[in-house]
Amino acid sequence: GGGGAVAKDPERVKFVAAQVKSAEQHPDAEALLICKVDVGEEEERVVVAGLSSHMDAKSLEGKMTVCVTNLKPSKMRGVESKGMLLGLAKEGEFAGLVNPPVGSGAGDILKFEGYNSTPDAMMKSKGAVKCFERVIAGMNVDETGAVAFEGAALVSEGGARVESTMIGAEVK
Repeated sequence: GGGGAVAKDPERVKFVAAQVKSAEQHPDAEALLICKVDVGEEEERVVVAGLSSHMDAKSLEGKMTVCVTNLKPSKMRGVESKGMLLGLAKEGEFAGLVNPPVGSGAGDILKFEGYNSTPDAMMKSKGAVKCFERVIAGMNVDETGAVAFEGAALVSEGGARVESTMIGAEVK
């Protein structure tokens, strides 16, 4: 076995441009929306998102956003969620979903500048979950308007940056 370099934390999380195809209220949880999301796979993924107090389900339909697709599926009030939509928070308040670069298609891989994208097949071990939490905790909208991890912008394979006008917002 070759002693390959260990993937750095931000390389292990799979960020993908995604399109919300439909969203509906979770029958058993007021704050949750059940979204069907196109992440470039044969079948749409069900992603349960705590967005209903912030966004109308109908306004989500057709919206492009960024989805983490290699998290271990988790049941949220009885509905299995197979991903996480990236949102922004400013001073603790929800400030919208992260938008992928203009022209992105569902399934386009996004990675941090200066890093490879070598995601875990699924982040399910305690160490992997901690890695994911460190990456999210290290992300924000930097002073140039890039959604970044410790100053490295999240970009498409063509180099287009994931951007936001909300300088200083945290990624959640």
